Amino acid sequence: MDIEILKAFHQHQRTDKGFGSALGPSAVGRMQSLLQGREFKVVCAHSPWVMNHRDQDLIEQLAIGSARAVREIGTLPMLMVEEWEKNRGQANNCEIGHIDLFAYKFKTPTKIDSPSIFTNQTSPNFTKRNPYLQNW
Repeated sequence: MDIEILKAFHQHQRTDKGFGSALGPSAVGRMQSLLQGREFKVVCAHSPWVMNHRDQDLIEQLAIGSARAVREIGTLPMLMVEEWEKNRGQANNCEIGHIDLFAYKFKTPTKIDSPSIFTNQTSPNFTKRNPYLQNW
C-alpha cells in the first residue's frame, strides 16, 4: 500500500501550483543539472528526516497532509487512503526521504595587487603572512 500512496503523492507534487507543472521528486536532479551547466560544483547527499515517538504530532500531521494530497489526485480507492492515513498517523517512527544540495562556484585565485577592504591590511607582505592567501 505504501508504494501506491507514494506514487500518488509524487503525482500530486508534480501538479501545477500556479506556476506551471512542478518538478516534485525530480527537482533536485534538475537543479543539479542547471547549476552544473553554469559551472557550479554541486554536491548532493541523502539526508532523510527521521522522526520517532517524540515527534508523534508531526508524524500524524504528515500522514493527514499526505493523505489529503493523495485524495486530490483521486487515483486510489478512498478506503485504501483512509486506512493508510489511520495506520501511518499512529506510527511511532517515520522517515521522509530528503536530499540536501550544496552548490559553489570555484574561482581561480588571482594575485592581490592592492590591500583588501575586507582584511583592513595595508602591508604589501600581507599575503605572505596570511596562510589563507599564500596560494594567491
